[in-house]
Amino acid sequence: MKTQNGMKRRGAGSLKKEFLKRIGARATNAAALQGVVKRLIERGVSRDILVAWGVHAGYPRANVSSMLSRILCAIGLRERRPGAGRKPSPDALELLAHAQARYNERFLRVLQGALRAGKAQRKAPLRNFAPQSGQATELIRFCPHCQDTGRSDGHV
Repeated sequence: MKTQNGMKRRGAGSLKKEFLKRIGARATNAAALQGVVKRLIERGVSRDILVAWGVHAGYPRANVSSMLSRILCAIGLRERRPGAGRKPSPDALELLAHAQARYNERFLRVLQGALRAGKAQRKAPLRNFAPQSGQATELIRFCPHCQDTGRSDGHV
């Protein structure tokens, strides 16, 4: 059997047969399937080839891919690099920088509290959320968005 780089590997054929046998009974043999996948990866078989084997055996591509993704994550092999995904907006980064500068080590707790209060305020807009400190009032008063729109209630 040839691997992704074209080299033949001993024993990969028997592992392929075991993979195909266990992929059908994945609920009962999850640990065994994980071991087979790990040995195949160690021998140089790529994720794409494993997906192709599963699809060729008659399983939906999405199911095979999802199952292999969970197995590979469980054994410590992520396909995506850490940090892949949505990037934070410039506004969010600006808010984060301000919170870090103002609240030091407590900035995450303060931001989480603000998120909870914002969600609660959205659900019950008639509820009064008075700021606990005078600094919050100053931040609202000098908000550049509020000055641009001429509003003084602190909403964008």
